[in-house]
Amino acid sequence: MKGMRVLITGVDGYIGAVLGPRLVERGFDALGMDCGFYRDGWLYNDDHPRPLTFTKDVRRTAPEDVQGFDAVVHLAELSNDPLGELNERTTYQINHHGSLTLAQVCTTLATRILVKRVAPSSAGQVV
Repeated sequence: MKGMRVLITGVDGYIGAVLGPRLVERGFDALGMDCGFYRDGWLYNDDHPRPLTFTKDVRRTAPEDVQGFDAVVHLAELSNDPLGELNERTTYQINHHGSLTLAQVCTTLATRILVKRVAPSSAGQVV
């Protein structure tokens, strides 16, 4: 597993902010992708090395974004966010269409995609 090249979508989010540094510490070649909605109010800083991150909306994922990765950990979504109440359409587009776009791109490149299960107790939601 060491040296495995992993893309983490939503790397600046609740789970990604913890997972990214852990993967780096364990020797994974991790890279983050995040739209940066919450970058100014960084959620979690444990002073551990963070993966290099590029700014991109998951709804606009292109083949070149995932090419060369051994796996993708998909965490990009709006979770428990007031935006879901204010703009259900945007939340649905990011959480549903963004996930479908990423899955389709990964499928065309035969990249394994590790998708977080969304259950009632999870942080994720699709309105």
